[in-house]
Amino acid sequence: MSNRFGWRVIVLLTVFALAALIGGCAGTPTAQPAQNQPAAKEAESAPEAPKQEVTQPAPAGTQATGKWSDRTFVKAYLSIPKHIDPHGSGWDNSFDPVLRSLYEPLIDYNPQTQKLEGILATEWEVGPEAKTYTFKLRKDVKFHDGSQLTADAVKLSLERIVDQGFGRAKLLRNLDKVEVVDDLTVRIHLTDTDAVFLSKVPEFLIASADALKAHFDDDWFLTHEAGSYAYMLESYTPGADVITYKPFPDYWRGWESPANGIHLGRIETRQVPETPTQRLLLESGEAHFMQRFPISFVFEMQNHPLAKPMAMDTYRISFLPLNVAHGPLKDIRLRQMLQYAFPYKALIEDYYQGMCDPAVGPLHPNFLKDETLQPFEQDLEKAKALREEAGYGPGELKLTYLYPTGGEEQKQPGILLQDALRKIDVELQVDTIPWANIVERVASGAENAPDVMTLINSPTVVDPGIGLLESLFHSVNAGGPYNWGRYSNPEFDKLLDEAQRTLDDEKRLEMYRQAQRMLIDDAAGVFLCHPDRWVLLNRDVEGYWFDPIGMEWQPWYDMYWTK
Repeated sequence: MSNRFGWRVIVLLTVFALAALIGGCAGTPTAQPAQNQPAAKEAESAPEAPKQEVTQPAPAGTQATGKWSDRTFVKAYLSIPKHIDPHGSGWDNSFDPVLRSLYEPLIDYNPQTQKLEGILATEWEVGPEAKTYTFKLRKDVKFHDGSQLTADAVKLSLERIVDQGFGRAKLLRNLDKVEVVDDLTVRIHLTDTDAVFLSKVPEFLIASADALKAHFDDDWFLTHEAGSYAYMLESYTPGADVITYKPFPDYWRGWESPANGIHLGRIETRQVPETPTQRLLLESGEAHFMQRFPISFVFEMQNHPLAKPMAMDTYRISFLPLNVAHGPLKDIRLRQMLQYAFPYKALIEDYYQGMCDPAVGPLHPNFLKDETLQPFEQDLEKAKALREEAGYGPGELKLTYLYPTGGEEQKQPGILLQDALRKIDVELQVDTIPWANIVERVASGAENAPDVMTLINSPTVVDPGIGLLESLFHSVNAGGPYNWGRYSNPEFDKLLDEAQRTLDDEKRLEMYRQAQRMLIDDAAGVFLCHPDRWVLLNRDVEGYWFDPIGMEWQPWYDMYWTK
């Protein structure tokens, strides 16, 4: 995409850049038997890092020598989660930024080095046939409750994820057992070969063993936390409009002062459901960060004295899940009608003003390229013919579309589709309710879900199969986390499951391509485009970086005030 503005921070993660992480396999860290692969170490800096400024971790045990700012950093956000249980939620744009502000995984994807790097683990080894994974834990890591990181904390955290049964539990459905080898070594045993398990591990957040032993089965984690991240919970009340955090003095990376500023001190996430109100708070200096707002703000705020817009290419997909399990869209001809009716060019050029790459399916071509697929183009004659073929006359077909309150980016496709369908005598009712209520309605059954929904999703992990194809369309996720249309195809499921067991990179990627083609042929959704990600940030704050993989969480530890 063109670099139109001097302010625009862009990281173009191309196929070639991803090779640093995956050795030529787009999005998938390769798992090989231990005898053919040395134990992975903490990632070293890549020779050519992307154009992001990231503070590197301090060694464990570094003493706190700096100070925190006495200014409160305020993030304005659309919604506050109903609870903060790290193991009791799916992938959600209200939960994830909060949980990632409190907890850490064993390993994580570093967008600077484009590698998986150690966080709570310092090294790991893949066993024969990729059925066992052994992690060495970092010494002297403290949790917010004062207890030390041990293998018990990892074991109990993984077991509780499975026990709770929410979104991330689906990633552990092949878990056999978790073995405590010693205090700082944990071995994960799987029931079957899993060539992409390392790509899942960043999704498993680790809590204190003391807290888990005391509260494994009760509701304590809904309103309390026992994480290890740089910031700890100061205040949270379910249903309230504010969550506050404070620095954790004993954070294992230490608190050396940034060269040109001072660490964030108190952080406040404030629920502000309307994006125009969020913008007013940024413009006045009362708030310092916002995201998920209309693209027009990016252009209008370019020269604002207090707030700077930042944007980058990512692997997000904007698409319309279609209710294939209930109502008129059970008929594939009507789903294909929507594929041809949508005005893709208007969305990309008029609304996004070019800051959105055309989509051929859920996977960005830089995430997994498939030269056999081409983006859809609007063809109202074909759409009309498909409506007639399905047996609906003019004005007889009525569909519903639901988007989250305040979600201008999700509203716009509905308005465009409504106008296009009107031209072929189909009525689309566009409504809005809060995000949490949409999630509840979709999860409660296909009969309660609208005909057409809207999602803008990032890959949940660095593997394209698990990161998007499975989370959005595997039947195991029907109704949630994000298979909202309840798409269910045994051949599709079998193909994805077999791909995870395939150690050969090229064979696995070809399986993913086949799976994506199935989604297109089945008209499982309307795949619109891959939008850039953008934020507004106070000009006194530096150190922010984007993560092209995963939900929209903020790197508080790396961010700092310059004034």
